[in-house]
Amino acid sequence: ITDFLSGRDLVTTQNDAVVGGLDATTAYGLVSWLFRGVNIRARHVARFPFAIMRGETDVTDAPELATLVDQLTDLLYRTEASLLLTGAGYWLLDANAMGRNLTPRWVLSTTMRPVTNREKGLLHFHRYNSNPPEIPLERVVYFWEPSFTTEVGPGVGAGQVALGPASQLYAMDAFAAQFFNRGAVKVTVFEVPPGMPEADKQDFQNFLNRALSGVKQAFRNIAVRGGIKPTVVGSSI
Repeated sequence: ITDFLSGRDLVTTQNDAVVGGLDATTAYGLVSWLFRGVNIRARHVARFPFAIMRGETDVTDAPELATLVDQLTDLLYRTEASLLLTGAGYWLLDANAMGRNLTPRWVLSTTMRPVTNREKGLLHFHRYNSNPPEIPLERVVYFWEPSFTTEVGPGVGAGQVALGPASQLYAMDAFAAQFFNRGAVKVTVFEVPPGMPEADKQDFQNFLNRALSGVKQAFRNIAVRGGIKPTVVGSSI
């Protein structure tokens, strides 16, 4: 992707602190701390007092705007959450067949791409799943975190910055879960007699998997005949 206003190539920065290749939106659904942090901020923003003005007149309570007022709380929540996770939030302004009754509709920020050129700056938006894909500026309300890599475009969301520690929390949770799913037993290599038939070796492995897997099997005593030596590999919880 090229930023036409600065003339430089934009590349996705690889954060070496991120474990498992998670992105912020995926981590939001997996990491309780990130989920809770995003929700707290988005709910606070959704409760902000607001007024709808027509010129100098407050028309917030006008009957024809009742639906819009009801939708604004949800719009604010989704917009703040999107800003945190992607650095951008977008509303499309829908209208009736007469071009009136403009109603904002939240859309996924990942489906929107700003189109710019060097002379005029922001031209329009390209929406990947729209027909036609070009969305004129007058139909878009956009919210961007400030960027320091492009003069026109969204910056980085707080959730993306927090992805390193969030992914590590997820990795530790996943490690702990797998440890207990294995019956609170470290990964173990069993050395069997060289002459054991392949079928017998497979049966023995299946027996161990059944006997030791799951929390209920933790600390269970298993007796096996001589000639089989276990070797523990890896770390414990």
